[in-house]
Amino acid sequence: MIAIIGVLVGLLLPAVQQAREAARRSSCEAGTLYDLWDLNYGYDNSQNHPARAKPLDGYFCPSKPRNSRTSGNQAVGDYVFSAGTGHCNAADTRYWRGVFHQNSSIKFREVTDGLSNTIAVGEKCTEWASLNSPQYRWGWHTSRNMCYAMNKEVVPDAAYPHVDQNGTVVPGTSAVWNDRWANFGSEHPGGAQFIAADGSGHFVAENIDMNVYRNLGDKSDGNIAAFP
Repeated sequence: MIAIIGVLVGLLLPAVQQAREAARRSSCEAGTLYDLWDLNYGYDNSQNHPARAKPLDGYFCPSKPRNSRTSGNQAVGDYVFSAGTGHCNAADTRYWRGVFHQNSSIKFREVTDGLSNTIAVGEKCTEWASLNSPQYRWGWHTSRNMCYAMNKEVVPDAAYPHVDQNGTVVPGTSAVWNDRWANFGSEHPGGAQFIAADGSGHFVAENIDMNVYRNLGDKSDGNIAAFP
């Protein structure tokens, strides 16, 4: 029995050490990036070019193939913020339906649907042809929304309408790849990984009911949904 336990420990110990080293490496990378970033200047300022061009291992999904982690003077990544059912690059506060938006500063108390019931971050859908483009499929704005089903190519489809900030409904028959229909997605079979506003992780199936999916995206519409 003792011999068996010894063998098991011998097999598991290298994996534990590798996991610890990976965590230390991610922590070190994040610290280095923070040190590079000058908060006195904006994202586009040349002072911050070294920081914006530095990729972080933790921002990439091991299941997603690519031949580069940078594009020009920008690093790319596989995870993005959630705009809920709002426009993915909206400065108009009427579009601020999710947790993150352009220049937004949402506080926890504003997530009235509940931190554990609201998606904050998820894997972004990408197109192989654009993996090396600066946009990395809408990569400029680092957000996606719940207006189109995940893991699907965005094509005209009446099932996916979009509501503008003034309440105007844009029919799904007009759907194209843009900031109204920028969907989440992954290389994982059957769904994608998401993080709720309380920090908990969830694998969400790609066939999730769209009403539940949209309700998980919006932070304060009163339509509270639980992760399936």
